[in-house]
Amino acid sequence: MKARLWIILVVVSAALQIFSLPPYNFWWLGFLFAVPLFVFYLKEGRLWRLIFGTLIYRFLFALGAVYFIFDPVVFGIPIIVFLGFPVAFFVARRFLGERAAIFSLPLFWAVFDYLASASGFFPSFAINSGAILGQGPFLGLARWGGFLGMGFFVILVNWLIFLGYYRRHSRPLIPILLAVGFLLLGWQISSATLASRLKAYEVLPRSFRIAAISTNPLGTEFDGLRNIEITPEKQAEFLARIEAFLAPLKEKLSARQVDLVALPEALVDVNVTNDVDKEALQKFNITNNGGLIQSYRALARSAGTRVVANLTTIEQGKKYNSNLFFSPSGELEAVYHKRSLAIGGEYWPFGTWRPFYFGWFLKGSQANAARYGDNVVFHPEYSFSFGKGGTVLFDNLKIASPICLEIHDPTRLRRAVRGGANIIINTSSNLWVPLGIENYLALTNNLRRIEAVWLRVPIIVSGRRDIAGIFTPDGSIESIGFANQFNVLIGEVKF
Repeated sequence: MKARLWIILVVVSAALQIFSLPPYNFWWLGFLFAVPLFVFYLKEGRLWRLIFGTLIYRFLFALGAVYFIFDPVVFGIPIIVFLGFPVAFFVARRFLGERAAIFSLPLFWAVFDYLASASGFFPSFAINSGAILGQGPFLGLARWGGFLGMGFFVILVNWLIFLGYYRRHSRPLIPILLAVGFLLLGWQISSATLASRLKAYEVLPRSFRIAAISTNPLGTEFDGLRNIEITPEKQAEFLARIEAFLAPLKEKLSARQVDLVALPEALVDVNVTNDVDKEALQKFNITNNGGLIQSYRALARSAGTRVVANLTTIEQGKKYNSNLFFSPSGELEAVYHKRSLAIGGEYWPFGTWRPFYFGWFLKGSQANAARYGDNVVFHPEYSFSFGKGGTVLFDNLKIASPICLEIHDPTRLRRAVRGGANIIINTSSNLWVPLGIENYLALTNNLRRIEAVWLRVPIIVSGRRDIAGIFTPDGSIESIGFANQFNVLIGEVKF
């Protein structure tokens, strides 16, 4: 195959897949994007060029879909994992013949696309081929296998259309008609699934009125106070500052009758290392941020409701990104520690080595230097520890509470739901996304919508530079943006 032709084919495939995903939402392109790539596979007989062409395709696709957070270290492993796809195709064609290899394409793709999405330092299910179905009329197909099943359906239709080209000299309309038939069948099954999900959700016996909170500020007076000590003389003043910061939120909640308030991740981003709360110490061995814990306890008491709050905790010398669960009386009932940490932001596994481009973050402006100067990439001693456990039992509720990027790992959420989780509360902070926040949220909300349908549980979102939202198992979304400091969404959640 001429170099110009195969390059065109892989570039077109990457472009079609990029535009099939949010925020562009041309989801119907998702049933065509792999056809040019399959034509390249059919015509190219050399393994090195199959691998190189696939490498270019995956690199361009990842770069175009997540340009705002693309990083070679983070996305390099999924790209390498997907290179097993051309190798499997080449081996099948060599030992089983071309026809067998062609008919194996949908299975090979579904497996390696899923493995690539689940691998690496950052699960990339938000750009999995199955994520294409989160926007259109095929969302209900999430009921079968989640992203694995949806990805197989997408690529099966692509393959049938490609098969029309492959059999262009002998009854090419048959696979095309089959593709149309599969689309019609999938549409009907999806519609029936979403209708049944809605009916089952509406008759659930218990419900909660939940207040989800979003907030807009890129920074507050507390950001960056991650390792400080407060003298006894300054403690009262510091607590007063926290109370003044939370006062507008208390006022907004005072007139609302809710059962649970979910606060964003790192709403007050401090780590006061020499400040102990007696109850937190006795129950959970937490030895820091006592004043902040007391402030959240006071919020629960004043609102007369349960509160889920995120903060940094230290237990037995280890630092965690944690969600704390307070009862209406202010009692600290449960703690969840984040299990899947963000590489570069919360831990760095490479010691003193770092890619050369990380140095760029410290150059150009004082704001960049202030923002990234204490990053764990430059200071591994600031790293968080990996948490353990799954769901938490909170006032007869079993809650899965993924923090920030943990929502991007649907397999972990599935384990939590199988363990009895009634609802999922996602606390998040997107301050780490320097540009393209709209694109990132479009992909993430599409992911959350699919997960809610697949797992049959509601997902509540509270975040900084994120929506306040409720995603229900029938695919519905209720949300508000983050235009102001405190945005409060009140909604009913059944379980």
